[in-house]
Amino acid sequence: MNVQQLIEELQKHPPEMRVIVNGYEGGYNDLDSPEQKSIRLNVHLPDKWYYGRHDDEDYPFGSEDGSKETALLVF
Repeated sequence: MNVQQLIEELQKHPPEMRVIVNGYEGGYNDLDSPEQKSIRLNVHLPDKWYYGRHDDEDYPFGSEDGSKETALLVF
């Protein structure tokens, strides 16, 4: 999802609606302030389902062919 897609999705909902994210082991948390983060794409293969597909730009393991980009991290 990119910023434009997120904006379009958010416009479908009332502006006062709470935005939440999954909790660490269960439940939900409020969305905190987003930040920009440099990441490397697709470093974790699908069989490692317990990891997110992407990781930090300097992540030393995983696929070496992952391209780098700046993403918006929300938590």
